Amino acid sequence: MKIFSLLIASLMLLLVSCSDDSNSPSDASGLRLGQMTATIDGKPFKSNLAQAKLLGNSTVQIGAANTSGEMITLVIPSTSVGTFSTGQAFLSIVPPSNPTQGEYYFANFITYTITSYQNNEIAGSFSFIGRQETGDKMKNVDDVRFRAKLISQQ
Repeated sequence: MKIFSLLIASLMLLLVSCSDDSNSPSDASGLRLGQMTATIDGKPFKSNLAQAKLLGNSTVQIGAANTSGEMITLVIPSTSVGTFSTGQAFLSIVPPSNPTQGEYYFANFITYTITSYQNNEIAGSFSFIGRQETGDKMKNVDDVRFRAKLISQQ
């Protein structure tokens, strides 16, 4: 719980402190720099801003949020290109009108793909089934695709 809360807080700080690079061209996947798309239980998710943050020497946190209070986060051990079965994923649903009524879901050891990492820009995809932090409720987070600028923790 403590790690999850720390991740949420650091991602929110990151998202508030950075601006969307909406003028950047789309890459081969059709995503602009700073964009994440997905489906959450069959409903489309499109971020306002996606960012990647280097935590320590190699751990990377990639996250995005939308105006509905949904936030998707992936934590991985490196920026290596390829497909891996490790890392953690989180989904937070926090209604802006009632932030104390948030729902939090997590998954450990997910499979993710990093399709490119160059010039501090990382792109890839993943999917996961998140289990509610308290209780047995599940959420399907499918076809998550991202393209984000990697910044170092300062």
